[in-house]
Amino acid sequence: MHPTLLKIGFLEIHTYGVFVALGFFAAFKLLLFYGKKSDFSLTLIETLTFLVFIFSLLGARLFYVLISWQEFAGNPSDIFKIWQGGLVFWG
Repeated sequence: MHPTLLKIGFLEIHTYGVFVALGFFAAFKLLLFYGKKSDFSLTLIETLTFLVFIFSLLGARLFYVLISWQEFAGNPSDIFKIWQGGLVFWG
């Protein structure tokens, strides 16, 4: 697998990120499909999906920081530089 799917100037689209986004989108569509069949509130499904997306990214970053603390101990402000990479997606 190529780590960088597309590069336009300074913008790089990473293959792993594209597939993670596709996975979230597919799961969201399935939730909407089955939610309609089960008479769930579509607003609730959308809200919960958004929250799961945000908190999974925050959790992935937090876990990366915890297991790689030696990288951040000298300069803790680097914790917030997510554009430099560093998310953990296990399982």
